[in-house]
Amino acid sequence: MTYDFAEDGFCVVRALCDPAPIAREVETYQTLGLTGRSINWTAGAVNSIHGLHGPFFDTLLAQMAGRAGALLGEDAVPRAAELFAKPAHRGLASPWHQDNAYWCLEPAIGLTIWIALDEAGPHNGGLAYFVGSHRCGNMPHRPSGAPGSSQTITMIPLLDEICISIKPGDALIHHCLTVHGSAANGSGFPRRGVTLQYEGVSARVNLDKLAAYEASLHEQI
Repeated sequence: MTYDFAEDGFCVVRALCDPAPIAREVETYQTLGLTGRSINWTAGAVNSIHGLHGPFFDTLLAQMAGRAGALLGEDAVPRAAELFAKPAHRGLASPWHQDNAYWCLEPAIGLTIWIALDEAGPHNGGLAYFVGSHRCGNMPHRPSGAPGSSQTITMIPLLDEICISIKPGDALIHHCLTVHGSAANGSGFPRRGVTLQYEGVSARVNLDKLAAYEASLHEQI
């Protein structure tokens, strides 16, 4: 089945890029001795890295900005790159949320390009969406207590839920208001994904909302 970004809040791009160079860069990055909010662990393995920096990821963000802008309907400004590793047997769940609960953009014009480094789907905690949930606007969130995904919606939308199966190099692209999440990975297969995040050039950060989010995060850490 084909999904439309404007209509459904997300889309699938098969064979977007070669995942091997990204995977190699991620492996190198994990050896840098990251601490604090930059990295989350699960049973001794990396579960997520928040903020992948350096020339490689800066270039990757710049290369995909045109695709992001075409979907947003205006020039796209890179925000950040992150890793969601979800290792085999112990990868943590990510509760249902909207990215704009973290980004605090007004207007809410932004998206995430989620590039698979491994096969991902219902068998190993693949990304799942509520179809059309971007039309719900900014939904109320509460602290989740989940490492690496500290916010969750307070009410589940009455919409169809779908988990897309993808292969390495495929990408899922979702709007910053699309409700998404993922189950824990209890399988024997890793489920690594790198996210490239963008905001529309007309979007601005609501500093009061961002301060409230940061305060909530500080209480959870």
